[in-house]
Order: sequence, then C-alpha cells, then structure tokens
Amino acid sequence: MHMGNLAYLNRTMKSSSFLKFFSFMAMFSLSASLLMGQTQNTTADTPASVTASVLLQEKWDGNSTLDWAPSPKIIEQKGARALEISAETANGFHAFSANLPIAKYKGKKLLICTRVKGENISEKPKSFNGIKLMLMVLNTEGAKDYPQASLPTGTFDWQDVKWSVSIPENAVSARISLGLEEVSGKVWFDSIKIVEQ
Repeated sequence: MHMGNLAYLNRTMKSSSFLKFFSFMAMFSLSASLLMGQTQNTTADTPASVTASVLLQEKWDGNSTLDWAPSPKIIEQKGARALEISAETANGFHAFSANLPIAKYKGKKLLICTRVKGENISEKPKSFNGIKLMLMVLNTEGAKDYPQASLPTGTFDWQDVKWSVSIPENAVSARISLGLEEVSGKVWFDSIKIVEQ
C-alpha cells in the first residue's frame, strides 16, 4: 500500500478513537450531573417532612387541648367545622383566645397554618387592626409582644394562611387570639395547626 494511504488511514483511526472517547466522557459527565441533581433535590426535600413536629391541631370538634375563652362559636359548612366570629359595628375586640403551654413553645420557631374566609370585612383604621390571628407573648422582663399575621379586608373565599413566628427563650406566657379588631364583618377560621420548624 502507498505510504500516503497508510498515513491517511492511521490518522482516520486515531480521529475515530478520539471521537469515541470524547463521546463516552461527555455521556459520563451528563449522567453524573443528573445523578448529583437528583441527590441534591432529595436531600433538600427530606428535612421538612422528617423534622416537622406538630405541636397543636385544633379541629373545632369539641376535643380541644386548649381552654378557649369565651366558648367558640363553631359552625359546619359542607361537612367541615369552622370557628365563626362576627362584628356588626367597627369597634372593639371580638375574639376567642387561649393560653398556649409555654414550656412546649418557648425558644422555638413556629409555623401556624389555617384557612380563613371573610365577608364584608371593613377597612382597617390602623394597619394592625382587622382580622386577628395573633399571639400575645410576655417575657421575663415584663415586656409584651403582639406578633400577628397580615390578613385581607373585604369579602374573600377560603385562603390558605401560613404564618411563621418565633417564641423567645425568655417567654413566660403566650396567648393565641382569633377574631376581629376595630372592623365589622364576619370571618371564619378552619382548623388550626401549629408545627415546629
């Protein structure tokens, strides 16, 4: 065979081997990347489901672990129970409240979950008025804090509410309140769940 043809054949074989090697490495890198991505997503999703600890589940079924005052007005809508609060005039504080067992909650970050429905909720005189999903937290120095969820006015259908709040380590009491403050209208609260984050 002519020397020029031999050289050409040799180069062709080397190029073919290189292309095969390059293709193999590219596929290996892609597979590794996909595998890493799946592993990272699984790791990221796992803690929330594993570490979440339910501290309270209030279903308005008469079996509450809390002592609500006054006695809650519970209604049934389409087979589901809900707490109902109404105010004919836009003044005063119309709410149901209960003390939380502070030893169980202090020093923890909480996620409070519920669903809320409103009917003709009037405008808030102040930003902190309106529908109340609120805590009153007292610490060892006698200072009080009133963290609350921000909820809408007007008329609206059931909305999911997830409110994150931290209870300080030096808290001596915490009281939860659901209701209306300085507004008129009607509001319903579905079951309340508090989980530790």
